[in-house]
This record gives sequence, structure tokens and C-alpha cells, in this order.
Amino acid sequence: MCIVFIYNGVNETESDYSLILISNRDEHFERPAQCMAPWNEDSNVYGGKDLEPGCEGGTWMAVSPTRGKLGLLLNLPGVKKESAKSRGRIVSDYMKSTMPLSEYVEFIHNYSMQCNEFLFLSVDFGTP
Repeated sequence: MCIVFIYNGVNETESDYSLILISNRDEHFERPAQCMAPWNEDSNVYGGKDLEPGCEGGTWMAVSPTRGKLGLLLNLPGVKKESAKSRGRIVSDYMKSTMPLSEYVEFIHNYSMQCNEFLFLSVDFGTP
């Protein structure tokens, strides 16, 4: 099971932290992945990268402090589709997108219906 805890303390004057993020990716341990790091194609985005053949470049979590946004994918248990599309591009594409979140969600709707079940979480911290 994928789990996440997000604390947004940006407006908390008593807090020493503006963000606390705890996440567990429920995936096969041997699945190849790149650890969290600045992305080569966009150094303003930090996140892991899926290296599984056919899913390369997708991610389950990424953050862009300069854009003030976080994207996270949680897998849901359920019936697996035989030819499901990769969910990882949903977060990757969101981090690259300049669309407002509401437009992005509408934009990916048809694609997401071809994926196995998931939750897409986004936090908009606003630009610094």
C-alpha cells in the first residue's frame, strides 16, 4: 500500500519547517529506479525516475520549489488492466506543465482511464 504524509507549514510562524513529506512507494524492490535528484531535463524539478523498460522517465513523486508545486502518485489495490498505460508520466507531465491544476486534471482524464487505479495528489505552494 502506498502512503503519504504532507505537512505544509509555509504560513505557520511557529514552525521550523515549511514542508515535511513522508512517502512510501509500494513497488517491487527490484524495480529499477533513479533516486531523488534534480532532473537532467529541468534542474528546477527534484524527484525519482522510473527506469523500468516501457516506463522510463515516469515518476511517483516530484517537487519543484521554484514553481511551488508537488506531484505524487499513490497506487490503489484493485483489478489490474491487461494493457494498462504507465501512471508515472502523469506526475512527470504535471511537473513540466504550465497549466493550472484544474486544467491539467481535465487534460489527463482520458489517459488516466487507461491506467490501473491510482490517486494523484498535488500541492500548490505558490511561487516564492
